[in-house]
Amino acid sequence: MDARLQRALNQVAPAQDTAMHVPAGSVASHLGTTSRSYFYFTTVTLALCLVFAVATIMVLVVQKTVSGLLFFAFLIYVQFSPETEPWR
Repeated sequence: MDARLQRALNQVAPAQDTAMHVPAGSVASHLGTTSRSYFYFTTVTLALCLVFAVATIMVLVVQKTVSGLLFFAFLIYVQFSPETEPWR
C-alpha cells in the first residue's frame, strides 16, 4: 500500500484499540441501574395492585355487613311494628 494512502487512512480512521477505551464499570453500572429501575417499577406496581385488592375486599365486606344490618333492622321493624302483624 502506498505510504501516503496509509497515513491518510490512519488520520481518518482511528486505531482499533481507541474504541476499546471504555471505563470498566460503566457498562455494568448502567445495566445495574436499569435492573434497579425495573425492580422499583415492579415493586411499586405490585404494591398498587395489593392496595387495590385490599380496598376491593374491604368494600365488599362493608357492603355485605351493611346489607345484613339493614335486613336485620327491617326484620326488627316488622316484628315490633304495632300496625302490622308479621307473617300473617
